[in-house]
Amino acid sequence: LLGINETVGGILTFTNGKITTGAFSLIVSNSATTAIVGASSTNYINGNLQREILAGANPYSYPIGTASVYAPVSLAFTSGCCI
Repeated sequence: LLGINETVGGILTFTNGKITTGAFSLIVSNSATTAIVGASSTNYINGNLQREILAGANPYSYPIGTASVYAPVSLAFTSGCCI
């Protein structure tokens, strides 16, 4: 369980289990579309995820869910810039 907002600047690699954020956020500042790897129905973020995005048309995955349900989201931006 996160006690503060945490930032990952490189690659977030899931190997075993869920990351529970509580009231805080996990921030992936690496804008690569492949900055999160290894997510699955047993390895995902239970809570709040923020991602930096590249300008332009790019697809991003958001491996999120609740304590018991994996509900991943994929967003395909047609244009845009940074959050």
